[in-house]
Amino acid sequence: MPSRPVRATAVTADVAIIGGGFTGAVAALNLADHSTRPLNITVIEPEEKVGLGVAYGTTDPDHRLNGASAVHLVSLSDPGHFTRWLVESGAVDRDPASRFGEAIFPSRSDFGAYVHGEVSTAIADGRSGSRITHCRDRASNIYPVADGVRVHLGSGGVIDSGLAVLTTSNAPPAVPAGAQSLATAENFVHDPWAPEAFAALPETGRVLIIGMGLTMADVVVSIRRDRPNLDIVAVSRRGLLPTSRGATATSAVSIADRLAVQPPTFVARNGRIETVRGLLRTVRGHAAKLESEGGSWHAAFDELRDAANVVWPRLSRAEQARFVRHVWPYYEVHRFRFAPQTERVITDALEDGSLTVEAARILGGRETTHGIEVSRRRRADGGEVTEMFDAVVNCTGPERKPRASGDPLLADLVDRGVVVPDPNQLGLIVDGLSCAIDRSGRANPRVRIVGPLARGYFGECSSSPFIVTRFNEALPSMFEVLDRE
Repeated sequence: MPSRPVRATAVTADVAIIGGGFTGAVAALNLADHSTRPLNITVIEPEEKVGLGVAYGTTDPDHRLNGASAVHLVSLSDPGHFTRWLVESGAVDRDPASRFGEAIFPSRSDFGAYVHGEVSTAIADGRSGSRITHCRDRASNIYPVADGVRVHLGSGGVIDSGLAVLTTSNAPPAVPAGAQSLATAENFVHDPWAPEAFAALPETGRVLIIGMGLTMADVVVSIRRDRPNLDIVAVSRRGLLPTSRGATATSAVSIADRLAVQPPTFVARNGRIETVRGLLRTVRGHAAKLESEGGSWHAAFDELRDAANVVWPRLSRAEQARFVRHVWPYYEVHRFRFAPQTERVITDALEDGSLTVEAARILGGRETTHGIEVSRRRRADGGEVTEMFDAVVNCTGPERKPRASGDPLLADLVDRGVVVPDPNQLGLIVDGLSCAIDRSGRANPRVRIVGPLARGYFGECSSSPFIVTRFNEALPSMFEVLDRE
């Protein structure tokens, strides 16, 4: 993909997209596809390829999408395009293990290659006459001005745009408080997605994984394949593993049509529910009914998930906080389920004893000449255990606090009040059109926040169909802003 340096002189653009991972690629593609006039769109991304980000930048062929290819898309107009691309490009033939029943669970690197290819094609064919440019740089500051946004770059360049779309997400995982004393150990892996993260792992011995979500599962898959003589202990505060996909694993039905239903099926069925207790009672009741009829809980849960953009904003701040405090971990493990191929590896490892899992809290530890000594308190009986490990891998998931994410741009925007952190640590405060809300409570239509950073308002904004759908809902208002120029 052609990239260009931006020098100290100001460059103009209709739209500046900050962040070139999946969400940034979706923003560029959909702006170009739906615009009625040519746009100059600049994607600011320091990496060589647009569309990968942390999620799809892995090169491990066994790190799979946890959802079938049918639910992964970049455009609502053709939700089945990725599945066709997998077949036509030969990706399925090269990876026959990706097939599971009627569905395909490809590698995340294949989805990254697909998204990057879509952006490259859009650059070459100039959809709607628009020009998409990849600026290989970092945005260091964003300053709203009277008629747009001025973006300062790390190289010293400046981009003046009518609209800025902030799409950064998936910050490196935070080290839990109890594990801070371990972070300087030689064999402590702070970020499992960093290049060469596992180069220092031993061939034999014991490794401790902190966290038990899908990141842990990917790490286990890699270790089982490349270092089969390593024993693994995985711990998290509640000891919750991702759930099975059940019968939904074989479904090739796209989610796009379900998200287009208004009002959402959950709302049409149950009306307005404004308490966490009411939501739990309703979903559990529906799940029990389905199971009594020979079905599974998945459909009941999925109805709530697909209605999150309506249900979540109706909860008061207090109820949202209650959900995050008490329900969030359980929601997450039902929401983010194993790919069947990954689940098989985890199940085998649990059965042969090479993987053990435990609900426990890390208390601390130290590096010794024999390895890393770690103390933890078991949730089941409150007992304290101190054991030696040859390595520790931090799989706690992306840092959710913008101010603590390590991104100097987000820190500066928060400090200046251009954006405000969500009180439940779910990104930044936005309105229903993804406009950033500043410290004074005003919405800025020229600064949009899209993707996981907008989860505090929409409830669900971290997977491709939800990101694409929410962005398309905001598109008309973005074009209105651009037409004022």
